[in-house]
Amino acid sequence: MRLSCNAIFGISVMGRRARHKSSRSGISGLLSAIFLFAMLFTTGASYILFVTDSQFDLQESAKSALQRETQTQSESIIIDISKLGDGDIGVSITNTGTTPIQVKQILVVDATSKILKDIRSPTLPITLNVQDKTVTPIDTNVTIQQESNYTVKAVTERGSLFSETYPEILPRYALQAESSGALTIDMSTFKYLKLTGNMQSGNSVGGYPAQSIPSDQSNSSLKIAFKITFTNRDPLGRSVTLWPGSTVVIFSLTPGGDNAELTTFYIVDGVNAPVNALLKYNSTNPYATIPVDTPMTLYFGSRNALSTTGTNIDANGLTPFSALFTLTGVYGDSTLFGQTIPFPAGTVTDSTASLSATSGNSEASITVTAGNNQFIASTRAYIGWMNSSGTVNIIKTFTTSSQGGISTSFTVPTAATGYYIVIVSDYVNSVHFTFRHN
Repeated sequence: MRLSCNAIFGISVMGRRARHKSSRSGISGLLSAIFLFAMLFTTGASYILFVTDSQFDLQESAKSALQRETQTQSESIIIDISKLGDGDIGVSITNTGTTPIQVKQILVVDATSKILKDIRSPTLPITLNVQDKTVTPIDTNVTIQQESNYTVKAVTERGSLFSETYPEILPRYALQAESSGALTIDMSTFKYLKLTGNMQSGNSVGGYPAQSIPSDQSNSSLKIAFKITFTNRDPLGRSVTLWPGSTVVIFSLTPGGDNAELTTFYIVDGVNAPVNALLKYNSTNPYATIPVDTPMTLYFGSRNALSTTGTNIDANGLTPFSALFTLTGVYGDSTLFGQTIPFPAGTVTDSTASLSATSGNSEASITVTAGNNQFIASTRAYIGWMNSSGTVNIIKTFTTSSQGGISTSFTVPTAATGYYIVIVSDYVNSVHFTFRHN
């Protein structure tokens, strides 16, 4: 077959045009792919960098938050509340944690949650390193009112909140002893009375604390009686009537702990006024019946059941004791009742001391004396002032003589007219006095 030159030339031209067009299409596709890859790479890299930076920021934030939380958990302080010389509440703070702290706010709140004082600048903030304590108590300028309760709250820079009460409120488990039975005892009410017939019997102050009780070594005629408050918690709602065999037994060790003395005090109706004799159980009243959820104060003091013969603890000084209430009787539904309740610990002492006066006004100077061997020799001791709520303020510290004697004085603090307890103690032996503030 023959083709003309024009035909051949036309085919050739078309072929060149087709190849040229195909070449331009390939280049355009390649460029598009390059541009698309560049766009994807740039956008993807930016996104990856953004995600990486965000994760880094989150990690740093989480790390900082964890550090703050760890530091906050390491914060621990003790708030000591005291009564200053002008009667104001004083606040001392000790850093007992493992990290430095900065206290930036102190609040004083009353029993109704009303804020009495909000202390900030210029008194605060204060910085305390580990184991640091405020040099002097911070004066809150809140004057302590008789029979009032206060709460002091301290806020740190990290937001931790710590609080303490004044007077100190003991937790329920520290005040009550419970056992398998209906009755509980309020340990803060466990007190003794001296059957002496004068103001020093303790009756004017509601009894002396039983944490340190006298023996008859120094005064064989001294007899004591105990008083304590019971509450009936019977889940069936029954009353409890106590029979004459109910007792409190004092277990006291002799020096060295080789032997133990047991002294039994039987239940009595109470003591007469002035306090110099016991009232025989069932002498003026039926046997004591304790209703449900109604606190009742009962007395123990006789050597035998249904007797008025007093007794005392026959033990040497410096001996610890524990007590056990052994109670028998009957429930309100005539079911027999029996229960034992322990009192944890205290001290029996035969130490004696004397005050130059047992009454006086504010700022009066009172001398305290004790002969040799009455207290531990060359040891720390204090004079305490206890109010009707049981709060003890240490108003004088001193050291006993090398022979265990005392010769010191204290200044009567400012207080309302009434009866208070003065405690002279070497932290083992304690002697109590009734003091009338005029």
